[in-house]
Amino acid sequence: MTQAVQYWRSVLKRVFNVVVFISERGLAFRRSDEVIGSVNSGNYLGLLELLAQYDDFLAQLLWEHGGRGSGHTSYLSSAICEEAISSMSARLLQEIMSRIKMSKYYSVSLDSTPDEGHIDQLTLVFRYIEGSSPVEGFVTFMPNRGHKALDMFNALHEFLESHEIDIQDCRGQSYDNASSMSGKYNGMQALVLQRNPHALWVPCAGHSLNLVGKTAAESCLSATSFFDFLQQMYFSRCRHIVIRYWFPSCSRPRRRSMFPRNFLKRDSHVEHMQLVRCRADFVKSKKLCLLRKRLLCVPRLTVFTIECPR
Repeated sequence: MTQAVQYWRSVLKRVFNVVVFISERGLAFRRSDEVIGSVNSGNYLGLLELLAQYDDFLAQLLWEHGGRGSGHTSYLSSAICEEAISSMSARLLQEIMSRIKMSKYYSVSLDSTPDEGHIDQLTLVFRYIEGSSPVEGFVTFMPNRGHKALDMFNALHEFLESHEIDIQDCRGQSYDNASSMSGKYNGMQALVLQRNPHALWVPCAGHSLNLVGKTAAESCLSATSFFDFLQQMYFSRCRHIVIRYWFPSCSRPRRRSMFPRNFLKRDSHVEHMQLVRCRADFVKSKKLCLLRKRLLCVPRLTVFTIECPR
């Protein structure tokens, strides 16, 4: 092994350790620039600079190769950082697939999740037995080809085939309660059962609990009326019409916008927290009392009043 190869291996070892440290904590790698010594260089270069204060090898690397631009080998650029992430991701996926093959039997959980760019992706989770303990782990994101059961089934089947995992070894499947997933005849669970009758479908406990809470909230008339009124007040473009509907004797408010768009960003304290000022008979109503109690608990909120006839 030549001295140059050993040198760059030592560099990559430090680079990969920093990438693993940042990835495990879900931190951002870069900011607005990639200049060594800048406060806007991000966590990746920032951690390398911090380690260089206690590592003479890394300090020499930053001094000799840092900030020299493209075309110069330094293994400190964002391109190398992204390649390191891709390499570790592929190696981790390969390790998980090998463990699933050793376990032989497994179950799957699939759901669509939008990312920050509002693009739907399929989230795939595997459950299997390792030794005598159950293991559940996220595997990968897959492009969402559509929200139909056949589209999602084809995406799952192609992933299993590409990694040489037999669908006949699947012993369980868990999805949400949407008709495209839980349908008895045309849902995804039915398509998987056609290929493997041993893959029993179990409704997702998290989605089921969410439906229970939703149904329980909808059965309470007071809660439904309150949140319906509050939602119309905030999202309606004609809030004064909503106010006139709920409070017929109130005149038109001074301003159409009850909540300014940037009200959560305001730093000024509120002098008075009264949302609606009207007659005593409206104040005594349960709906308005609940609304007042709810809004008085919100800190730092800018509120506008409504003039009512005396």
